[in-house]
Amino acid sequence: QRGGVFLFAARFNSSCVPNVNNRWDSDRGQVVFRALRDIVPGEELCIGYGKLLATRDERRQELKRKFNFECRCEACALEGQALEESDERREVLRELYSAHMEHAICDDPMQGIGEVRICISLFSAICMAYHSQELTSLFNSCSQAMFALKCLREERLPVYDSSFYFSGFHFCAAVSDFKSAATWAK
Repeated sequence: QRGGVFLFAARFNSSCVPNVNNRWDSDRGQVVFRALRDIVPGEELCIGYGKLLATRDERRQELKRKFNFECRCEACALEGQALEESDERREVLRELYSAHMEHAICDDPMQGIGEVRICISLFSAICMAYHSQELTSLFNSCSQAMFALKCLREERLPVYDSSFYFSGFHFCAAVSDFKSAATWAK
């Protein structure tokens, strides 16, 4: 095993709405950074130190425990209804992302279709658990992946987009809807 001290990478502050993503590139032997959106001149570059698909209280507890600070980013500064809505979206996204990752890779397309149905059933149960007319109507009118992408846009968390685009592509390809699969791939 190898370890390292990353002097440049250590200079990034944390945000629960990061504008930069970082990952280890084992082929290059270095940390790679990518902008998640357009960044205006003078804007601070921030990465997410913790679990982004968690409620504010959960995120703050994790950051306090691991890094000994209380997050005061724009997502953690929300109050009242805005905070409740953000926490609800992030909880739903966490469930959808977890279900997606559990079933994301399979060799048998028919197994993939069955697993997508499981994810949709989970999504329906989440909608009912939150007693949300908006969630229920969204469920009735659009797919789980499209709903997840909507929530990700509202939370400004594009780092998870590719996973749900892949799900949409995979499901359409598995049922031979190649026109829709091509749209998801774009």
